[in-house]
Amino acid sequence: MTTYRDITWNDRDFLWLLLQQRNASINISHKPGTTYHDHCEFVQSNPYPFYKIIEDNNLKIGYCYVTKLNEIGIFIDVVFQGMGYGREAIKYIESIYKGQRLLANVSPRNIRSQKLFKSLGFELIQFTYSKSLL
Repeated sequence: MTTYRDITWNDRDFLWLLLQQRNASINISHKPGTTYHDHCEFVQSNPYPFYKIIEDNNLKIGYCYVTKLNEIGIFIDVVFQGMGYGREAIKYIESIYKGQRLLANVSPRNIRSQKLFKSLGFELIQFTYSKSLL
């Protein structure tokens, strides 16, 4: 049975593991090169009003969050991707945020996420361009 619980300081290593799994070419929400120290400070800052660990029978599967601007973020451990946990998390978030507008910022290269959100009734509303001036 899938459950959602608040993220705690004790989840920082699991979240770090998931951060290391992220493919920078298809994910847009985290910068490559984040240090463990920076990661810990981020987790401790309680950055989102809705920030949950996804568990199934007490096994950590992934996490989901909603920003102050109602932007959804989800990441599922690669071992559990494609098993419906992302879809289930979005539906759970929708049940909490009934009557509100939700957004999902998805990389143009992340075809799996695009298909998932589209299949759940989300509509493409914009293309956003970015340029790093390092």
